[in-house]
Amino acid sequence: NRLLEHLVFALAEELNLNLRSAGSLTCKRPDLQRGVEPDSCFYIQNEPLIRQKRDIDLTIDPPPDLAVEVDYTSASIDRLSIYLALGVPEVWRSDEPVMQIYQLRDGVYVPCTVSPTFANLPLTTEIPGFLEESLRIREIPMIRSFRAWVRQQIEHRDDNC
Repeated sequence: NRLLEHLVFALAEELNLNLRSAGSLTCKRPDLQRGVEPDSCFYIQNEPLIRQKRDIDLTIDPPPDLAVEVDYTSASIDRLSIYLALGVPEVWRSDEPVMQIYQLRDGVYVPCTVSPTFANLPLTTEIPGFLEESLRIREIPMIRSFRAWVRQQIEHRDDNC
């Protein structure tokens, strides 16, 4: 989970996006009568709306833009219905070595191979390799390698415009 957080920070920085980590924010609303605590969650598109807030109240504030679930002992797939009710636009689910991105479209989660939040980069195919690489080398060099990959993707995309 922490490595994924570092990769989200790197993505936001390389893509020059606003980002506020909300950690494992308890996401609940009284009208839903249930809640969820993601392993990590982030405000990106809605970061300006919650920037100055110390406490987030999902009855008046928007839900996180991205929730991350890392499955080690129990499947997070059951939590998708709660994220759906909350209106979380994007959920990443990592069950090593598989990563899945779910994007909220027309009231349902659609599995995607790219992240709509992060310039449609093919993260589900690339992040597992970087996480595996972190087992062979130290974390900081892996994050540097990931940043270089992101920059290469951005440059390559710009070359094709």
